Amino acid sequence: MPAEDQSSVAAPKPHRIEAKFYNTRGAQFDRIINSVDPGDAIDGKNKWYKFSFVTPLYLTQIRITTEGYSSYNSFELVVDHIDGTHHEQKMQVDDDVVDLKLGKLCSAFRFRPESKFLSTPKLIQVTAAGLTLDEFHKMEMAIRDFDRNNAELIRKQGEYKALEAELSSKQANKTLLESEVGKSQAQLSQLEQQIASNEIRAEDSSLALKTAQSELETRTTTLNNINKDISEARESLDGLTNQLRLFPSEISGFVREGNRSTWWYTGLGLPFTIILFVVMASLFFSAADLTVIWKKDSTVDIWTIFLTRIPFVVVAVTLIEERLKNLPLSA
Repeated sequence: MPAEDQSSVAAPKPHRIEAKFYNTRGAQFDRIINSVDPGDAIDGKNKWYKFSFVTPLYLTQIRITTEGYSSYNSFELVVDHIDGTHHEQKMQVDDDVVDLKLGKLCSAFRFRPESKFLSTPKLIQVTAAGLTLDEFHKMEMAIRDFDRNNAELIRKQGEYKALEAELSSKQANKTLLESEVGKSQAQLSQLEQQIASNEIRAEDSSLALKTAQSELETRTTTLNNINKDISEARESLDGLTNQLRLFPSEISGFVREGNRSTWWYTGLGLPFTIILFVVMASLFFSAADLTVIWKKDSTVDIWTIFLTRIPFVVVAVTLIEERLKNLPLSA
């Protein structure tokens, strides 16, 4: 079998050696090999019972089932190894069984029971467990593969531990990342709410901006109109200012001539002023005389007197009016 296929074959397990592998055919005690019938039992005597094999066998156990031996009785056992050595051991009977554990390639084994007096003990069954030579070679190859597989297993266990540590680290990182993701999601939710709120405020601000822009345009138009009116008023003011500056220069000669004629007009008006005062005094005093006359003589016709005085009143009013008209401007 190729080496690459041997590693896939499971190691054989020790089993009971069949009678065909024993080389004791024709002996009186061959019937107790792997016996299952109590009638095949033979007497246990203080002599050597030898069992040899056709081919070497790898023995793991030799078991002798007895009857009539006590726990203080013992058996001498000798196992012949294929390398020329021998395994000798004296074993006590335990619950009618003598059980030897071993692990060697053997060519034969023998045992001798202890002498028993006043009774005839029995040998009921003799069994050997182990592997045939072919099975042993398979086991050797399995052991060799086991060593290689064990080394591979140790390597993989190291890798497994490293991967386990890495997995633990990644799980810790995963937990940390999940925590960070949770925090980020909470922050994202808050940011989304803030964005929604900011969008609403932005829409309100945009609407307010449009309103302000419209109002600004209106006020700009009004300001332009006002500036236009101011410009026109300024032009009008400049025209009036120029005219005002021109007017004094035009009438300055008249003012000088009027100031020179003030005393002349005053002299001319003085007689009329005197006459005006005389007439006014006469009117007041005559009014008082008229009252006295009316009280002294009730038969006097007041209306005739009043009507005769009207021309004088008209003359006086005319003189006053003319006097007021002729007053100089500088007064």
